[in-house]
Amino acid sequence: MEAKKVPSLTLCAIGLLTLFILQPGCGKVEPANESPIIITNLSDGDAFERGIVVSIHVDIEENHAGIIAEIRIFIDNQEVSVAQDFPCCFDWNSEDEEAGDHMIRLTTTDSDNNRYSDEYHVRLYDMNTQACQGAETVTDWDGNEYKTIKLEINAG
Repeated sequence: MEAKKVPSLTLCAIGLLTLFILQPGCGKVEPANESPIIITNLSDGDAFERGIVVSIHVDIEENHAGIIAEIRIFIDNQEVSVAQDFPCCFDWNSEDEEAGDHMIRLTTTDSDNNRYSDEYHVRLYDMNTQACQGAETVTDWDGNEYKTIKLEINAG
């Protein structure tokens, strides 16, 4: 019995069809929808002593200048400010806040109706808790005194 030859064009078509079946979405490029909003003075995960005023400096990326009309600032899902001029600053008085984790969220919509949102998680700690009672202090070169915190890390 003699084997039949399959034209190479047919093999190529079968190969391409298999590639598209095994790789759904191949060839699709989703546009990056990264937020143009920037908090210039905080990083995700920063920690602050409860009771201080935390300044939140907000700006937008240069390539979005002119197409962002406003930025809404939320702390723990409560709107606290609306900024329409950039860069801008919002002062968050943390005196009445609970110690623990908090979320700062910035939202905006550009002139093309694209929505953006960016979140930063910060922690407020309370130096007056029992864990900090009797803590040692250190003094820096210009006379400022700071309490120290002892961290115990269990490695497993």
